[in-house]
Amino acid sequence: MSDQLFERAVRDWLEDGSDRTPPPAIDAVLLALRTTRQERDLRIPRRFTQMPTYMRLAAGIAIVAIIGVGVLANASGGPTTGGPQTPAPTTQATPAPTLSAGPLAPGRYLYEGEGVRVLLTVPAGWEGGEFNIAKAPARELPDGTNVLFRQPTSVFADPCAPELSADPIGPTVDDFAAALADLPNVTDATQADVTISGFSGTYVSFVVDTTGIDCVMGIYGQDAFVRAADNGQRQDLWILDVDGTRLVIDAATYPETSAGDRAEMQAIVDTLLVEPTD
Repeated sequence: MSDQLFERAVRDWLEDGSDRTPPPAIDAVLLALRTTRQERDLRIPRRFTQMPTYMRLAAGIAIVAIIGVGVLANASGGPTTGGPQTPAPTTQATPAPTLSAGPLAPGRYLYEGEGVRVLLTVPAGWEGGEFNIAKAPARELPDGTNVLFRQPTSVFADPCAPELSADPIGPTVDDFAAALADLPNVTDATQADVTISGFSGTYVSFVVDTTGIDCVMGIYGQDAFVRAADNGQRQDLWILDVDGTRLVIDAATYPETSAGDRAEMQAIVDTLLVEPTD
């Protein structure tokens, strides 16, 4: 049989099974049949000759079996050589849950405000709210510990009547810090520059002393929210400028708050991750 007739016969045979033989396998077999040579025993002078027709056909069948398996393996996603391969592991970050009311499992939580978000790490034994966390059981006097995330819009001309005397404040860190400097009935006041999560601002701390007045003193407001303080409450406020958005991290402790709870509160503040969202 001539080479041309032989190749045509092989192609016809391969294409008859085209539902099982991928086109790449057919092309590879035909290429191999055109180029395969037989090497004779090395004991005689070295020369090459074409394989007989029946041997070429047998080689073609063997090549179909080998290449066809490889092509089908690739099509199904399997390896062409070697043993089973384990796909590279993929990782996907699990988003932190948003703060909500009730007990919190230890871990990271997200607070989202106006133009800003805060990622906080909460230890065991704390519970949450919409914009705050508190050492469980949540309480104020005599030994509570709580942290709030707020964006104040007003202070009060009369701290004992906050709903009736709200004064708007400007949008900057300095605007709010200056307004707090005029608060009555506070002691042990300090103020310092601060940086949290790469954002600069002002730290203000004071203790509320309502001796001689009969009220829960209003400190600042945000829309309908009023931040009020009892006698003896220590107020720690970190006022940050987050790319032009003011954020207040507000922590409150009380005369009987334990040193351990205060340390946990400080660790939460120290590890905050803050970023703008606008």
